[in-house]
Amino acid sequence: MFTGLKLAAVPFLPIRVRGLIKFGAAIRAARRRLPESPVIVDIGANVGEFSSVCLLAWQKAQVYSCEPIPQAYRRLKRVLGRSPRAHAFECAVAAAPGQKTLRVSSYDPASSFYELNPAFYDLSTAGREACEITVQCVTLADFINREVARDVDWIKIDTEGAELEVLATIGQVRHNIRAFQIELAFQQIYHGSPLIHDVMTFMDKQGYRMIDLYGRNENRRGVVIGADGFFVRKSDS
Repeated sequence: MFTGLKLAAVPFLPIRVRGLIKFGAAIRAARRRLPESPVIVDIGANVGEFSSVCLLAWQKAQVYSCEPIPQAYRRLKRVLGRSPRAHAFECAVAAAPGQKTLRVSSYDPASSFYELNPAFYDLSTAGREACEITVQCVTLADFINREVARDVDWIKIDTEGAELEVLATIGQVRHNIRAFQIELAFQQIYHGSPLIHDVMTFMDKQGYRMIDLYGRNENRRGVVIGADGFFVRKSDS
């Protein structure tokens, strides 16, 4: 979301170009750690910026993308096209299966289960909420166990404050997960959502450590509000 708000000013850029701007550094680092044919899961895929760049970076990658907002999901499907290596799902990932209310922003990548905090969220007027919709949710464990059904090399989580909800069932995943890229908030951008130390503490207990940060962003007052953290298993770092 953070770098994405800056890109909101240039919506004419092709989606893959936007993806390279937002995720290029992380993908270059991941290429040194992932196999030639990685299995990648994109949670909070939006219109496919991350998914499409991963398909480009790894010619043998299998990419599984989850996006709950209907209009974003339709664009995601168009961006991914008919590639047999791309698998798109219209759903959110949460702590429990079922339906949940999503606050959709006028800039839809900023949509969240949580209420925006205007004290820090001032990067763009696009942060205003436009409407609320009901979305279908699955758990991380159910999604990986049923839909992916194999070890996963990299999971990207960009869910606007719902990171710990996404990770809640990690202990029930029956397959190995090599690495995560998780959006981390340094400030309370969404009321009630976890901050960076909450996510780092949780991941430490799960056997992962953060080895790098990408996409550091500030708001208009110069306050650092977040970045993406790259986590790997402690045994691999």
